[in-house]
Amino acid sequence: MDKLRSNKFGLLLVFSICTFILRYLATNHAAIVEQYYSRGFFLGIRWIIDHTISWIPFPLIYLFFIAVIILLIRHYRKEIIPLKHWRQKLFSTFKMIVSTLLILYCAFLWMWGFNYARVPIEEQLNINPKPLTKDDLESSLKALTPIILEARSNIPNVGDAAINSKFMLKDFESTVLDLVMMTLKVHTYPIPSKVNARLLKPKGLLKGFGAIGIYFPFVGESNMDTALHPLQWPEVLAHEFTHAYGFGDEGTCSFVAYLCLKDCKDPFLRYAGLLDYWRGLATNYLTYEPEAYREYRASLPVGLVNDLNAINDTNAKYKTFFPKFKRVAYDAYLKRQGIDEGIENYNRVLMLVHAWETSLNRKTVN
Repeated sequence: MDKLRSNKFGLLLVFSICTFILRYLATNHAAIVEQYYSRGFFLGIRWIIDHTISWIPFPLIYLFFIAVIILLIRHYRKEIIPLKHWRQKLFSTFKMIVSTLLILYCAFLWMWGFNYARVPIEEQLNINPKPLTKDDLESSLKALTPIILEARSNIPNVGDAAINSKFMLKDFESTVLDLVMMTLKVHTYPIPSKVNARLLKPKGLLKGFGAIGIYFPFVGESNMDTALHPLQWPEVLAHEFTHAYGFGDEGTCSFVAYLCLKDCKDPFLRYAGLLDYWRGLATNYLTYEPEAYREYRASLPVGLVNDLNAINDTNAKYKTFFPKFKRVAYDAYLKRQGIDEGIENYNRVLMLVHAWETSLNRKTVN
């Protein structure tokens, strides 16, 4: 029995090393990853998940952690407690922890994580994103303002009061999913099946850990914190749906969310998507010109200001448990996955949108 356990651990170790090597090599072979993993092996994983466990009507992230904890306790009671010597118990416990981490590491990469090394979306769309200057931010922000004001005015029965959940479609989740699927198909990305999204409770659970949405690859499910203001829901859901279809890059997921919402026929979804991008521009412009931004914000119509204040007030109700640790940890995680800019990758959406709009304008002129 001991020999069998040793052989299992040895095989796991060899498989983990091979997986680690493949991940290292994948960084410099994006075309191969794109063809054989992102548009091949991963699509099979996606299809299997969406035609099996996706029918379960509650967030599988809870079930996953419960199952892992139960299995670890069961293994500890059955295999480690009966051991007579404390050294054996200590070594076996250490091996159990290492084995668990290796299994999770390999499962993460094979079920989704290799997508971090796929061909960047800018190459697929033939655009050239570059960092935005202060002038770029200011001009983009001010050019977008009348567009979002028009979008807001198109929402039926809207007034100067902050927009709330009553303006949302009852089936907005499926509508957002359809928009994401259509957008990806238009740009020749394969869609094997429909993915699931779950709203996590209690409110603020994800926000406590510094997130507002999360794609959990071990169960193939997109999750969103219900603590968010309704105007944030469409972008966050579209962002997480894009993760579910095999995109690891945060900026790319926000870019796809922007593309699928900006021309949406539903006025609430369109306004929410444009407003999210507007807020990204505003946040970055604020870092360059805080006084100029505050003056500009004060000149905005009451309805838009009330929406911005409502989002900020809602977000302020829920605090991150360890904000500094979260930023450092997630920054390290993204860099470990080949995202050189780390947590600043979220701002890459600004570069992608600017490059995309510039490309469209150039084609129109020509």
